[in-house]
Amino acid sequence: MLLRNFEAEDVLEAAVESELRRALAFGGLAPHAVMLTGGKTPLGVYRRLECGPAAVIAGMHVIMSDERCVDPDSPQNNLRHLRGMLQANRIAAERVIAVDGGLLPQAALNEFRAGLESFIAAGGVIPLALLGLGADGHLAGLFTREDVESQDAAVMVQRADGLTGISAGASVLRLAKRVIFMVKGADKQNAVDRLLEDPQQIPAGMVYAGHSDVEIWYWRGEGLGIRG
Repeated sequence: MLLRNFEAEDVLEAAVESELRRALAFGGLAPHAVMLTGGKTPLGVYRRLECGPAAVIAGMHVIMSDERCVDPDSPQNNLRHLRGMLQANRIAAERVIAVDGGLLPQAALNEFRAGLESFIAAGGVIPLALLGLGADGHLAGLFTREDVESQDAAVMVQRADGLTGISAGASVLRLAKRVIFMVKGADKQNAVDRLLEDPQQIPAGMVYAGHSDVEIWYWRGEGLGIRG
């Protein structure tokens, strides 16, 4: 794994935006998808792509890495914050593989799993996964070794905040040809260090240890300087 430090938040966001634009324009005979994370960290990037749409290839899919089981209009719903970007880039709803918060958790899990499995069965390719990194080392909705070791394409978890979560499974996350962890804040420094130095001790490292193309793009925060 490689670490790339950024001196400013807008520089990080511009770099991620550039990579997403490149991935969204990449295609072939098989269906293609970019995998996107939710949370606050990438919202600036999604706003950039909403204001200035990319040259998206026909048939491009978007896979959401995970979701909380909350109402689709809840501020805690990840997909809610991507709708403007998806519409601006003309990525139709049927090409978005995500958890439907309007369903009961088991039904939502089944539908999400079916969407992932259908994409994979069609020879689907994921050229880029843009993921977040939790301060505790989790990624997507995978918080424990048991979550990571599940063989299912999608898993249901009980989150520490009391909510039910649904996540793409480790087997699907590993399909990404290239992985970028977009990370902000000094509170993530320990997780970044562990991912680089002792990856098997945190879920993010358990999933991607040995992967050939994983980078951590990190901005520590205003006035905190750059380490490494």
